[in-house]
Amino acid sequence: MPENDFTVSSDAMYQISGDMIGTYSSASLNGTNKPNHELTVSGVETLGDKDDEFYLKVTQFNSSDEYMNNGQRWTIYNADEEVVASGLIPNNNDYQGLGAGNEHLLFQQSGSTGYIIDLGGLTDGTMHYTAADDVANGNGPNGNKAELGIEDVANAVVCFAAGTMMRTASGLRAVEDLSPGDLVWTADHGMQPVRWVGKSRVDLTRAPDLAPIEIQKGALGADAPSQPVCVSPQHRVLVTGHAVELYAGLEEALVPAHRLVNGGNIRQKTEMTEVTYVHVMFNRHELLDSCGLVSESFYPGATAVSMLEQATRDELFRIFPQLRLFGDEARPRLARAEIRGREAALFSNAA
Repeated sequence: MPENDFTVSSDAMYQISGDMIGTYSSASLNGTNKPNHELTVSGVETLGDKDDEFYLKVTQFNSSDEYMNNGQRWTIYNADEEVVASGLIPNNNDYQGLGAGNEHLLFQQSGSTGYIIDLGGLTDGTMHYTAADDVANGNGPNGNKAELGIEDVANAVVCFAAGTMMRTASGLRAVEDLSPGDLVWTADHGMQPVRWVGKSRVDLTRAPDLAPIEIQKGALGADAPSQPVCVSPQHRVLVTGHAVELYAGLEEALVPAHRLVNGGNIRQKTEMTEVTYVHVMFNRHELLDSCGLVSESFYPGATAVSMLEQATRDELFRIFPQLRLFGDEARPRLARAEIRGREAALFSNAA
C-alpha cells in the first residue's frame, strides 16, 4: 500500500458492518516455507450481518500510524455505542505475517477468544489466508507493517453526495434522480447509459471521517466547479495543470478528494450529522461532469463493494454478475492514472 500522511484521530470511530468483524477460537499455520504456507482461522463467528453497524476506535497509537499494527489498542462498539471488546492488539508478528493482509487482520487472543476483521466479508466457520492476500511485511514498526490501512476502513465509501447536479442528455439532473438507462455525459465516450444506481445513508455522528468534501466554486479553476459540489472523501477527482506535472509528471490524474482539502475553498463538512451518498456505475469506469467538476463514476473495488448494504450489493451483482464470479479480474481499468501517497498529499497546498 502506498505511503501517505493519513493521521489517526483518537476521537474518530470507524464504521464497519457486522459481517466484516467477528470472533475466532483458534488459528494455525500450515507449512513453514513462504509462499506456500497457509493460515487457517477456525471457529469464526461474525458479530452480525451486513445491515448491523459496529464501530472501531483506536485508543493508543502513534500519530504517524497509517496501518493497523501492534503498537495500538482498539475498541469495538456496537450500534448503541456499547463496548463489545476493548484493549485489542493487532496481531502482526505471528503466523509469518499472515495475521495481517490487505483486507484482513487478526487481533491477539485474550483467553480462548480472538477477534478478526475482513473487509471482504467473513464466513462463519473457517477462513483461510495465504501470501496471495498481500500479507504484512518487515518495513514497519517493530519490524512489521500490516497491509490493512486505517484509511481503508475509514474511507470505504466512494460516491457523490445527494443533491449533486450531473450533466446528462436532458440537461442538469440531481444525481439521486438518475435511473439505469439514463444518458449521462462522460469525458471519454460521450453520452453513456447508466447501468446501476445505488444509495448509502451514513450517520456522521458515528462515522465523522466519512463527512463529505465540499469543493467550492472555482476551487480547481475557472468554473471548476461552477457551484459547490460535495463528494465522499475517497471519491477521485480529475486534476490537471502544473501541479499534476510537477508532482507526478502527468498532464492529468485522479486524486482522492480528501487529499485536496486546503482549509479554504476545499473543506470537509464536519458540521453535518448525516449524508446520503449516491453511486452511479457504467459499463466502464467513466469521468463525469458535475457543474464543471470532472470526477469518477463508481469504481467497484473490493472494499467499496463490501461496504454496500446487502440489498444494494445484491442488486449490483445481478447487473454485473462477473464481479461476484471473478472479483478483481472483472473490475474495469481506471479511466486515468491515480495519484496517491505522498504525491497526493502535496495537492492540499496546490489546490
